[in-house]
Amino acid sequence: MLERQNKKLSILYEIALTVGKSLNLKTILDEVLEKVIAFMGVDAGVIYVIDENTMEMVPVSFRNLTEAVVRDLCENRVKVGECMCGSIAQCDKEVIILEKAFLDPRFTRGVLRQENMEFYAGLPLKARNKVVGVLCVITHAPYTPDRELLDILRAATQPIGLAIENARMFELTRNEADARMRYSDFAGIITGSPKMASVLNLVRKIADVPSSILIYGESGTGKELIARSIHFSSIRKDRPFIAVNCAALNENLLESELFGYVKGAFTGAASDRMGLFEAADKGTLFLDEVDAMSKNLQVKLLRVLQDGTFFPVGSVRPV
Repeated sequence: MLERQNKKLSILYEIALTVGKSLNLKTILDEVLEKVIAFMGVDAGVIYVIDENTMEMVPVSFRNLTEAVVRDLCENRVKVGECMCGSIAQCDKEVIILEKAFLDPRFTRGVLRQENMEFYAGLPLKARNKVVGVLCVITHAPYTPDRELLDILRAATQPIGLAIENARMFELTRNEADARMRYSDFAGIITGSPKMASVLNLVRKIADVPSSILIYGESGTGKELIARSIHFSSIRKDRPFIAVNCAALNENLLESELFGYVKGAFTGAASDRMGLFEAADKGTLFLDEVDAMSKNLQVKLLRVLQDGTFFPVGSVRPV
């Protein structure tokens, strides 16, 4: 009994040391995944990290998967709520399948069924009470893990989730510092065009205006560049700048991302969650491709722009 306990603590200590070595997310997750595969005695695994802008499940680290599976995971990313890993992320619930996992209908991607998974374990990775990724391990042969191994795997998700969040925070801080240098006083915009010079003269005048600003133009003309420059040249520069691509999310997901939701609002809403409008308070929320929103959601957006209040999904109390 004591030997098992020491082994458990030793494995968790090794993982904790690994996640503290670097702030390079891929380096950390590659090392962690190798350790997880080794102590579990499984054949392969993958660690997904959720892209908060697109809500895609990004396979940052993977080991011993077939070339076809790797290509499919990287080129055809699923989103939160889709396929098995997306469902785990959305519902914040682990899934353990002890045999014939490839027959489970929750695997909606044909290439995964061709992988002939026998055993499957998928666990949410959390930080600050929010799912930030998913850890999956599989075997191709019959496999029965004992309870100790599964307990170690569950415990390991905590430092892995924190490592993802810490790496994100570091990247965000670095990007913000870089943005201050690049966008302050529009230093990052280089142009010889009289029309563009006229645009810059206008945005300099409105940088500190508290009302909403509509930036329009063809794709690739630098709308987000202008938005960032306005933000980092304004009195809001020390507050958050949050960008969201409205075309990348379906209506229900986009609504919950923008306005947040309350516990019990829908299946998987285990706790209250702040939306992007609230997160960007006193800063800037840049809504890219806003015309891609449904008419229903545009009506709700109009209310926020008009009076500065909104209702989180499932709530009857305005924020």
